[in-house]
Amino acid sequence: RTAMVTLDGAGNATSEVVRTNCRLSDCQPIHCSDGIVRWYVSDGKACTMYQVHPLLLGQINLPAESVPTEAPRPTPTAKPSPTPTVAPTAKPTVSPAETPTAVPAETLPPVIKETPEPSLEPEETPTAKPYETPEPSVRPDTEKDKENNSTIKLKKGSKVTDKKTKAVYKITGTGKNRTAEYIKSTKKNLVSVSIPASVKMQGKTYKITSVGRGAFKNNKKLKTVRTGINVKKIGKQAFSGCTKLTDVALGKNVSSIEADVFNKCTALTLITIPSKVTKIGDRAFYQCKNLRYILVKTKKLNAKSVGNNAFGKGAVNLRVKTDKTKWRLYSKIFVAKGMSKKALFIIDPVKLIV
Repeated sequence: RTAMVTLDGAGNATSEVVRTNCRLSDCQPIHCSDGIVRWYVSDGKACTMYQVHPLLLGQINLPAESVPTEAPRPTPTAKPSPTPTVAPTAKPTVSPAETPTAVPAETLPPVIKETPEPSLEPEETPTAKPYETPEPSVRPDTEKDKENNSTIKLKKGSKVTDKKTKAVYKITGTGKNRTAEYIKSTKKNLVSVSIPASVKMQGKTYKITSVGRGAFKNNKKLKTVRTGINVKKIGKQAFSGCTKLTDVALGKNVSSIEADVFNKCTALTLITIPSKVTKIGDRAFYQCKNLRYILVKTKKLNAKSVGNNAFGKGAVNLRVKTDKTKWRLYSKIFVAKGMSKKALFIIDPVKLIV
């Protein structure tokens, strides 16, 4: 029996040994351009042509019935024809150049053994890209922040303008504790302002924890103010000279009202001091001549934490409501800090009637 095996360009076997009953070749087999190996065998009367694909050695067959019938005609020339046809033609056309192209091109795609490697690469490629997505995801935020004049990396002290609200913020904390301060508004003819609890800048959320010094100083048209739940400090002179300011609502977490915050807010009639306030600065309510109703929810004030003239030159006949455990102490402190001696301190169940 005839044994056959497929070899690569380096002489290494690339297939299993196949044994067949076909006869050996009378000439050197030819590797044709279509990838098929062909040879003929003569029995002295006729030539039999064989062909086989290098990857399918077990499937040897005859190319056509016409081959054996044509062989008898050139019987006289059969002997001379092997010499020019077989040796010279086979060697030049033995396509070492074609072998690498035919074998890898036709072998790798159909052979399943090689498939795992290509299948792994697509799996690794998409997994790597999603981890790089933070960069593209930041870009849209950066483009949005270009409108807010914050194209550089935010750090402590950086100032950012929100063009939607025209508010200007200053970064006061970064990292895990991201905070910012509301420092001013660029909006003209500002009548009402609501300071948010937080604001988003460059894709990150910053808590607004304070109102900056002189944020609305001498704004003659401002009438209404609201501060967010995260605001803890009202900076010096924040609303000083806002002569039309009548409605103020401080957030429940405000703990410090700095000096001159409401100085000369002559239209202000009512104010609520939140329960967490521990400090009222010098002249905080100085010259608030129409401030006639003060609701004091905090129990944390003392003589040192209330500044000089905090209530100086204010309304004469005003009412102050405090906790029943604090009214005596607060009445002494507030009068000592400039409040009128005619101020009436009331406690529950009496209501502060405006």
